[in-house]
Amino acid sequence: MNFSWSDICSVIDPEFAAFQKHGIKVLGGYSSPTPEQFDAMILRLEKSSNEALDEACRHFSATRRWPHLDKDALFFLFHRVGEAHWLAHLFRQSPHIFSAPSSFATEAQILSWLLVDYWKRIGRTRALGMLLSESL
Repeated sequence: MNFSWSDICSVIDPEFAAFQKHGIKVLGGYSSPTPEQFDAMILRLEKSSNEALDEACRHFSATRRWPHLDKDALFFLFHRVGEAHWLAHLFRQSPHIFSAPSSFATEAQILSWLLVDYWKRIGRTRALGMLLSESL
C-alpha cells in the first residue's frame, strides 16, 4: 500500500490536536517543587513510564487506539506525540529530501518509529530539554 508523509500526518494530527484541546493537567499533587525537585520528578516519572509508553505507542501504531494510561504517562505521551507530529510535518514539507515512507516500511512501522525509536534517539532529549530547568 502506498502512503505519504501527509498520510502519516493525517494519523498523528488528530491525536496531537486532542491532547492540545483537552490539555494535559497532570503531574498534580506536587506542592511547589524547587526547579531541582521538578527536574528530578520529571526525569523519574518519565523513566518509570517509559516501558508502558513504548508498548502503548506500538499498540496505537498497529490499531490506531490508545490503551488506558495513567495521568503521568499521558503527560509524557503528549510530548511523544508532539515530537512525532513535528518530525512528520518536517518530512512532509521536504519531499525532495525524505522519500515516501511507503517505499521502505509499513504505515504501522513508520508510526512506531516516530513514537518509539525517534523518541528514544532524539525526541526525548528535545522534549525534556524544553521541560527541564537544567540541560540533560
